[in-house]
Formats: sequence, structure tokens, C-alpha cells
Amino acid sequence: NDTATTEIYTLSLHDALPILLVSPNRFFDIGTPARLKVFEEHLTTKNDNRIFQAAQSADSPKEYASKYLGLIASLLSDIPLDKVVQFIEMLTKAREQGNRLYLLGNGGSAATASHFVCNLNKESRVTGKPSFRAFNLTDTVESLTAYANDHGFEHTFREIVETHIELGDVVICISVSGRSPNILEAARRTRELGGLLLALIGEEGSPLEQLADVSLPLETRPG
Repeated sequence: NDTATTEIYTLSLHDALPILLVSPNRFFDIGTPARLKVFEEHLTTKNDNRIFQAAQSADSPKEYASKYLGLIASLLSDIPLDKVVQFIEMLTKAREQGNRLYLLGNGGSAATASHFVCNLNKESRVTGKPSFRAFNLTDTVESLTAYANDHGFEHTFREIVETHIELGDVVICISVSGRSPNILEAARRTRELGGLLLALIGEEGSPLEQLADVSLPLETRPG
């Protein structure tokens, strides 16, 4: 139950991810302060939502995997298709007009941006049609570290965006929280310079969503 004595375990899930044992068969990820805060809110409100249900330990790896995949399917089914259409239309327009696409994100979102750029530039090529011109700003390690060192980490993407973006170019920000300072600074500067802003977010109502021309939310709560 929710009042059970808690203990800390280390499981071989994500490089020794910290896991909190809430009861004999319930685990919750508290690997970051943000995730710990969400966990505490769950206990306070006794909010028995889908994420919390999926965090319960299964009796076997097969059952755990089944619950996890079921959760993913449920989240994907909630994606608003009208936003997907708008997202595609803006990408298509940029390709047809020869505008550039710049993607950015922190951590895992940076890896997503890199993969996204690879697929846009290589896998989406169609004979007889213009190609995407997509660039991942997180791949420029030398620029990121230079700006971070000289101006502060929160200014990194803003400085790079300011160097490259032209009127009509598209910046795609990928952020689970939609609140990262360096992402928000880049988003604001994009709008100031006449660029278009797309956002892949994990939290509706975030500052990034408010700045974006089109935002595509996918519920991605910590835990």
C-alpha cells in the first residue's frame, strides 16, 4: 500500500536507474528530482492514473513488457491527428520552398533530433521532388561547448539559431517538459527572426507549447 516503508533499489534498466519500492510489488522511478516530485504528488493525491498503474511491477518479464507496450499503445492513440497533419504540412511546405529545418533537444531528445534529421535527409528523398535540408544543432559539440563556456548553457541554442536561421526556416524543438531554459531561449529567438517553430512535447500547457506555431503533444510523464 501507499504507506508501506520504502527502500531504494538499483535495477539494471537504464544504467543503474534508481527505483523506489513502494510496496512489495510496486516500483517507481525516482532517478531525478523531477521524477521524485511526481512520485510524491501521486502519493499525496492518490492519483491512480495510467502512468502509475503501468509502474507497478509485474509477476514476470512478459507481463511487465505487456503492461509497458499496452501503455505505449494507449499514449500513441491519444495523439491528436489534426496536429500531426499540421506538422506534416509545415514540413512539406519547408521542403517545397527550400527552407531549412533545424532540430534541437537535450539529452534523449538530442538523440531523437539526430535520428529525425537522418531520416528526413536520407529516407524521405523522393525522385523528382526537392529534398529536405535538415540539420541537428545538437551535433555541433564544438559550438555547443564554446557558447556554453562563454555565455552560459541556457544561451547555447539561441546563439546557434541566431547564426543560421533565415526567414521561413523551421526550428523543431523536442522537449519532454517544454520548460528547459536553453530550448525556450532558442524558441523565442526563432520567432523574433521570422522562423517557424514546431514543438514535440511531453507536457501540454508548457511554455514551449505556447510559443510554437504547431505543437505535437505526447504524454511523457516522469516515471
